[in-house]
Amino acid sequence: MSWTSQPNQEDLPAIKDRRENPSYQQWEQWVQSELARIEENTSFKKIVLAREIELTFAEQPNPWGILQKLQAATQSCYLFAFQPAVGEVFLGASPERLYLRSGEKIETEALAGTQSRGKEEFQDQVQMLLLRESKKDNLEHRYVVDMIERKLKSFCEEIKSQEKPEILSLRSSHHFLTRFQGKLRPEVSDEELFANFHPTPAVAGEPPEQARERIRNIETFQRGWYCGPIGYLSHDKIELAVAIRCGLLRKENLSLFAGAGIVKGSVAKEEWQETEHKLKNFLNVIDPSYVIE
Repeated sequence: MSWTSQPNQEDLPAIKDRRENPSYQQWEQWVQSELARIEENTSFKKIVLAREIELTFAEQPNPWGILQKLQAATQSCYLFAFQPAVGEVFLGASPERLYLRSGEKIETEALAGTQSRGKEEFQDQVQMLLLRESKKDNLEHRYVVDMIERKLKSFCEEIKSQEKPEILSLRSSHHFLTRFQGKLRPEVSDEELFANFHPTPAVAGEPPEQARERIRNIETFQRGWYCGPIGYLSHDKIELAVAIRCGLLRKENLSLFAGAGIVKGSVAKEEWQETEHKLKNFLNVIDPSYVIE
């Protein structure tokens, strides 16, 4: 199946069905189980658990129409779409850069820790304050920062980073963001950088190897392209983002993915709501009447 490259300006087809994987009850069990494991094992600090929301449309939607609507609903994001197979399109709007390597310079960032946006200005300021004061979100962000610092020290002659995280405000959520810059050693290759920077604790956990093994044993769906690297490569430059806030369209079915970092202090209901807010832009594009309770 192929689609016209011209976006469809009309409304998208109606949604016939919505399925959650896992259910909320299963999600609670996953989170409680991993919190107990974190308490018992001092080396296991964080795991990022994901959800899949599978939507079925009345008829096959035009993915480029979805992408155009998604572009209008997002800011400060990497917009992407590609066809991994005939009749399939993987698309999304990711706020997370993996790294940019230009010559001997590298730029990367830690993006972790989330609070939803407030509806009014005052409420929004309160949400930003809650993020800054949240022990759980600061801890989640710290694990990513520490990992990036370790990696950069092993590859760079010089490193610069922000002393305190800034807040990246997207349309539906606030996030902690810490930026890094470094000067690479001459012998460092792109293969080494990629192998060491992906996946980060922001999409897997800490330590990443242990978290990935747990994810494979827990989640009841295949992540596929979700959390994978997307971007471009050349001899002099490479820029990669992380494929989050995304979906895989297959005929009338669209699978949306979002994850939440589980650390000491996490609450299952709050992490569930966090994933809802992370997908709010996508869900609003598909169904403008969608409201998060």
